[in-house]
Amino acid sequence: MKDIIVVFNGMLRDAIELKISDIHFEINKERSEIVFRSHKVFIKKYTNLDVEAIYKHLKFIAHFDLTSIQAQTGTFTWIVNEKEYYLRFAAMESYEHKTGVIRILNIHEVLSIDDIISCSKVSQNILSLLKNEAGIVLFVGKTGSGKSTSLFHCLNALEHRHVYTIENPIERYHRKWIQIESKQIEGTLTQLLRHDPDIIMIGEIRTKSEIEVLIRAGLSGHFVVSTMHAGSIKQSLRRMQDLGVSLYDIEEIVCGVVFQSLIRKDTGEVIVDYEIAQRRDIQKIIKDLSNKTTL
Repeated sequence: MKDIIVVFNGMLRDAIELKISDIHFEINKERSEIVFRSHKVFIKKYTNLDVEAIYKHLKFIAHFDLTSIQAQTGTFTWIVNEKEYYLRFAAMESYEHKTGVIRILNIHEVLSIDDIISCSKVSQNILSLLKNEAGIVLFVGKTGSGKSTSLFHCLNALEHRHVYTIENPIERYHRKWIQIESKQIEGTLTQLLRHDPDIIMIGEIRTKSEIEVLIRAGLSGHFVVSTMHAGSIKQSLRRMQDLGVSLYDIEEIVCGVVFQSLIRKDTGEVIVDYEIAQRRDIQKIIKDLSNKTTL
């Protein structure tokens, strides 16, 4: 056990020094390896370690149900060089194949919004959306595009606002927010609404039940923000529709969508590109979706 901890600690230290936020595990009959990747680019590989032993230990410290082979996600903390890091571990298993990903959630310091978003006009437009008193604003993008990070830093830039979050699990802690980790989002929301929050942040929307909670919160007259996987602004609204939300409700309560994507320049530098849809833009998309629905 001690050897596993020492090895994992060294591996984590390597990732932090290289500014790598994602550590990938792959275990099957042919090979077992741990790979560092940054923006889908291979950086470093470990093959001479007891990968499966490390993988099993991560399941334990991430509080997984060790009797289940269902896909699971958990969080834990780890101290490296006297700093506490928040880690999320997600794993999937089939009969002969196991994969896992560690995400180092706070590998980068909490920065000002200007450090995250270089264009002041973009940051001003996003902050303007987040100053709504009611409705829903979504941050959308593909996996690994940094939408949760952008949302965190944008909310951090707001002053004198009571922020409550409902997450499963909590990905990054903020000392001024009330953060609730809950698998029963609907019941938690009922209790939370009694506390008169200025902003409710609901963790990533993935299922029909989660989006029903999002819509319920938006229709209650509160201001709600969340994230969603989607390849464009239009796809995010279509996905809401696919999850059972009427176009009328989308048009009524979604007051903004921020889509972000990563662009790799010829120099190898990766930059973040933002596209912002405000209510009038959303209404145009809704009209297009409505026309296609009636065809």
